[in-house]
Amino acid sequence: MELLQAPQNLPFSIALGLVVVLALLQVLALLLGGPIGVGGADVDADLDIDTDVEIAPWTAALDWLGVGKLPLSILLSLWAGSFGFAGLTLQAVVKSSSGAFLPSLLASGVALGLSFPLLKVSGTLLRPILPRDETEAVAVESLVGSEGEIVIGVARRDHPTQARVRDRWGTMHYVLVEPENDDESFAAGSKVLLLKRHDPIFRVIAGANAQLHLED
Repeated sequence: MELLQAPQNLPFSIALGLVVVLALLQVLALLLGGPIGVGGADVDADLDIDTDVEIAPWTAALDWLGVGKLPLSILLSLWAGSFGFAGLTLQAVVKSSSGAFLPSLLASGVALGLSFPLLKVSGTLLRPILPRDETEAVAVESLVGSEGEIVIGVARRDHPTQARVRDRWGTMHYVLVEPENDDESFAAGSKVLLLKRHDPIFRVIAGANAQLHLED
């Protein structure tokens, strides 16, 4: 109990407490007949990665961590559990060898760095047995004709960037987009209309309130 109650370990105790809360919410959702996910609000992130396509580093990082391969609430639970486990294990080892815990900030920094590889490993091991939220799932191709919003950067021809699109069931998808016309570009926050798909990229035209720029 000293390990959990020590003030230096408060972040890790909170993280493990969050795991318990999320688990209870998952059970409640199942009892109510809902999907796995907090309030059914999981984000379906369709991160189509192609080595020939220039994409933001954070997109590849999200794909590496498994975003879109498991419900977001389960990923959050796994990350919180990984952070809490890494922190308490670190503090237990340090306490047994030096007789004192590391300062909370230092231990949290180390545990944070360890939590992401642990998340990757745990997600990979549990993915075959944990259900992915398929409720009202739609094929990515069915997003054609939907309006999306550029998330980051500027979408130019042959330089796609991320856009978020909500399908008719309310699920959010993240896809790569580039302008249909060579002389157009769309900045972050632009509204775009998904016109057609050239795997893995959607061609888009200006939607409502698009921040459209004509190339010189």
